[in-house]
Amino acid sequence: MLSDEEFIGTTLQQVISELSLESDDNTITLEGGFIIEISNIIIDKKNAFIRIFWINEYTSSEITFCYFIRSDKKKVFGFNNVYYVDGYYGYETKFFLYEDGEWEDVSQEVLKNVGFSNFWSETKSLPDKKFQEFEIEYILPQFGTTLQAVFHERDWPLCECDMDMKWWKDYSKIIKQVKYKKIDLTWDKQKGVFTIGKKYKK
Repeated sequence: MLSDEEFIGTTLQQVISELSLESDDNTITLEGGFIIEISNIIIDKKNAFIRIFWINEYTSSEITFCYFIRSDKKKVFGFNNVYYVDGYYGYETKFFLYEDGEWEDVSQEVLKNVGFSNFWSETKSLPDKKFQEFEIEYILPQFGTTLQAVFHERDWPLCECDMDMKWWKDYSKIIKQVKYKKIDLTWDKQKGVFTIGKKYKK
């Protein structure tokens, strides 16, 4: 079985390779017979940015890819996937170093400054940890080195049997008090991490 890193690398490599072929067919069959339809592509070599939007009868996904350069000239590759399935959106973002033929996941290191408290009001006490449930959608830049982090509250579970109605009632009230909906994350090439920049209430 491929690791997450290997799957990301091989999938991107296959998609980019096949997109480079001159063909009127915009469908690609991935490993295992999974067929996807490519409907929107950006391959910006100058800015080292790729965006691919694909759909099939069950789901859709927007994949973006770019890299950031550290002061030691090493590149930190960013991979982002926003997917939609069964009426819900999901967000997956990873950052990698590639050295000696190996991918190293450095996501926690480069995003270590980002958390629930960054979106909460500076003048309010944080809510109980059990209510700090949320997802972040990271938007990789095509131009510049500023990453954006967008706050999303937790979706309701697919099955009502998984629901704690009291928790959801309290959570719904508390999560509406989140002050910031979007934050600019500035790339610090000396430290190789993103730092908190401008915050937006909408």
